[in-house]
Amino acid sequence: MYLQHFGLKEKPFEPTSDPKYIWLSEENAEALKKLKQAFLEDLGYLILSGDTGAGKNALMSCFLKLIEKKSLATMVWDPDVEPLEFFNLLSLGFRINRIFNTKADFLRYFKSLVENTSLNHLKLLIVIDETQGMKPELARELDQLMNIDINGEKLVNTLLLIQSKEPHHPSASKPSIDSQRVIGHHHVEPLTQEDTYRLIQHRLKVAGADRKIYSPEAVHEIFKFSAGYPRLIILICDRTLLTGYVAGKKMIDHSIVSKCASELQLFKI
Repeated sequence: MYLQHFGLKEKPFEPTSDPKYIWLSEENAEALKKLKQAFLEDLGYLILSGDTGAGKNALMSCFLKLIEKKSLATMVWDPDVEPLEFFNLLSLGFRINRIFNTKADFLRYFKSLVENTSLNHLKLLIVIDETQGMKPELARELDQLMNIDINGEKLVNTLLLIQSKEPHHPSASKPSIDSQRVIGHHHVEPLTQEDTYRLIQHRLKVAGADRKIYSPEAVHEIFKFSAGYPRLIILICDRTLLTGYVAGKKMIDHSIVSKCASELQLFKI
């Protein structure tokens, strides 16, 4: 609808996991390198914490892309399940393709998976979202899976995504997690105003923009209304392009941002 109006080839501000649209701040890019190194050199828990909308999932996607040639990974979106259901989710994710009725039966097949992974010089990675909702007994089962070794080598890692505004140590919010097994922890902070500008410009450039579309005042307002949260930045920007198109504006200014923020019921920090 507004693509031709703004000289774009595709929509720049749709929620997407397309790697070309992901932009990382210097801090997050550096953390990504450290998490990769921790994964390759050690075994244990990797932690990504942060508030809702701060960019944990984008960082996770980048991390999985970085290690895809060294790992076999699966994702558990909701850990608020009983152990046997958890085992069957892993069976589905790792393509064991069996429904298990007992833990012993699952462990036999899972150990075989670990052995095959070892032969292919890979590591297993279990990714768990919303870890703050994980039951203590599930954490104990995870520890057991991570203790499986092949010829003295352990090959199972776990990446935990924790929703948290504060960058406290994960053991403070999840006492069931053995803090001594945490080998890498990064707390994803909201973006600064400068990084908000860079995120917007990156997405516009990828979408084909060859001119300035947002005024500096508009970017300032976007930052204030979004508090630097990428999810809100993207939401506001998508609405402003549509509103600007309807109003016949070629440049998005602060008044358009304020109007859209009001429609979205957002308030300045």
